[in-house]
Amino acid sequence: MRKWNWLAGMCMLMAMSSYLGCIGIGGGGTGTLVDSDGDGFSDIEERNGIPGSDPNNANDTPANPIDTDGDGCSDYDELNFINFCDNNPQSPGSSPADPDADNLFNLTVARHVGQPFTESGVDEVFASATSLLTQQDNDCPDVVASVTFQRDGSLSTFDIGDPVITRESDLDAIFDEPQDIKIVELLVGVCGVTDPSDMTVVIGCAATGGTAVVAALADPDVWAHEWGHVQGLGHRDDCPRNLMHTFEANTNALNEFERNAFLSPTPGGLAKALVIGGEAKAPMHDLHRGADESVQDWLERIIRRQYLSGIPRDVFANADAATTTMLADMLDDPRHQPYAFNVARALGLCGDASRCSNLTACVTSPTGKAAPAKLAEISEAMLALGRLSAHDESGQTLQWLIDGVDPAAWPALGIAWTYADGRNPSTLLARLSIKALTVAGPNGLSALEEIDRAITSGQLPASLATDVREAIAMFRTADRGIGELKKRYR
Repeated sequence: MRKWNWLAGMCMLMAMSSYLGCIGIGGGGTGTLVDSDGDGFSDIEERNGIPGSDPNNANDTPANPIDTDGDGCSDYDELNFINFCDNNPQSPGSSPADPDADNLFNLTVARHVGQPFTESGVDEVFASATSLLTQQDNDCPDVVASVTFQRDGSLSTFDIGDPVITRESDLDAIFDEPQDIKIVELLVGVCGVTDPSDMTVVIGCAATGGTAVVAALADPDVWAHEWGHVQGLGHRDDCPRNLMHTFEANTNALNEFERNAFLSPTPGGLAKALVIGGEAKAPMHDLHRGADESVQDWLERIIRRQYLSGIPRDVFANADAATTTMLADMLDDPRHQPYAFNVARALGLCGDASRCSNLTACVTSPTGKAAPAKLAEISEAMLALGRLSAHDESGQTLQWLIDGVDPAAWPALGIAWTYADGRNPSTLLARLSIKALTVAGPNGLSALEEIDRAITSGQLPASLATDVREAIAMFRTADRGIGELKKRYR
């Protein structure tokens, strides 16, 4: 199976959807799930699970896949995908990993030219990631994996798009770079996102059998998590300290299957593609407020932590005015500055449009060179403004975002912050405005269509055309429900 361009493949996917079967992504889709063999698992889940199973054989399921030769690869995967064991389901060409074995990953690393990560910083991350996997976790069932991560050669650079990645096309190009791990400032609203409501800051993205992209602020366990996806692992949410948890960071626990994946050779570059399936459902979590927990204690618990792709959006679905007031106060509290991006996202999820002024200040008031955490705060504040624009009856927030699509509008607002390398952020803010309109609902779509016409007529920079058309395509995808789409894991 080949990696292919998301935008170029969109029309093909829509034409093929009646054959492949569609799934509604998050709350936006209206497609149907096809279960050809009636075993309770959709064809999508069976074909694209790790391990995979035959969608036309009710006795072959993701829960109990057929593995005739006992080599750890299902018969379906060996017959249908390159580089799964020896691709012969009748002979054990590759046996399960020895749990006492050691595995050394010599990984090449590159950074965006606008991101000042250092070789010593990479070495520190690799040392910490190695330590995590070789330690026993006491909070979740865990097995030790004798794995060592090590830098191979010098830290190289690439110059693709902005240091903050907001376009799937730029992410595609970065994945095409040859290094095993690529470092950027941030990823915003990319990495297989197909539902506008899922838009958030992402700190890691990986392709099975391929490479990984990590944000500069990602902790070592996130690097290890993303490399787990490269090794073929999916998400597992039965304990919050699982390394492969859907959204938790600060993790390290593995089960035996996951350990074996880390002790095995990396699947080849044409290995099985990961696509949208059951993970479109929100994972279970313990982030809601406890019965005996004060609002302050609850917010401290939720805000002061790192998430792989933002606080789950259902956490603040029932927030009241007292909650939004406390969140607004946290934005101004120096103790919470390292996690201000979580506060900004939470304010957007609460739906209280009276907090728009707090969020615009997050964007316009910083000065100096913006560190990765500050860029994350600015990005989440922009997305929050997009969400709140649907609740702002005055229309001022929506208009502020529409005006912001023009890069020339930002200097007039007195923007006094820059990227770490000193470059002007006006183009980034224009792109974040487009991302914000993507989460603004029907009014956002109407605005994006008008902006697209303005680009075509030369009233706005042509360099924004890709951003706008990716955003419009996302609305179309969510409306129709696309079943099989290039999916990268976060």
